[in-house]
Amino acid sequence: MARPKLKEGELTAYERIAEAYWAELSEKEYSKITISSLAKRAGVNHNLLYYYFQNIDEMAVRFFEENTHGEVSAQFFVQALLQGKDLSPVLKENNTVRMQRVRLYARGDSAFLTGIFRNAVIKTWLEGSGKNWEDLSFEDRFDLHFVIGGLTSILGTPELSDSPPKLLSFTQREIGAAARETLNRIRRKDGEGIL
Repeated sequence: MARPKLKEGELTAYERIAEAYWAELSEKEYSKITISSLAKRAGVNHNLLYYYFQNIDEMAVRFFEENTHGEVSAQFFVQALLQGKDLSPVLKENNTVRMQRVRLYARGDSAFLTGIFRNAVIKTWLEGSGKNWEDLSFEDRFDLHFVIGGLTSILGTPELSDSPPKLLSFTQREIGAAARETLNRIRRKDGEGIL
């Protein structure tokens, strides 16, 4: 029997799975999400999820990458924050959903999700700085993890859920300036102190 044709405006099965994933993640901890609950919510057979993904972890990585691809991303958000730039373009209404989804990875209830977010930010920072991880000294790698880890933690705090612009106060305080200076110091280094 042939598969029914998709009607105009109707979500594909993959899109329904993605929507189900984001809805589940916004309602419960990552560890509580199951293939069964996703399949039920998406209105698909659970085997279809295995057609697209090996497991939920693979799903989490792919949906994060799809969500942050494009003009607005977690990486841009953190870089703008560190550079003290105006975040209003990032916080525009059409980007609210993307930013809420990014914050679900930063909220700290899953070391796996937090790691995805943190590693993506570090990777983008390195690329933007023209640096390679291997070229950094142990101290610089340590400092980079500390600063990005702290920003990840801040981004995931419940206090920001009702007003993301509150994040700007971080850049205007001494600690924000110190974080920015630390990253700028690492960026300016040209191979000195490399292990």
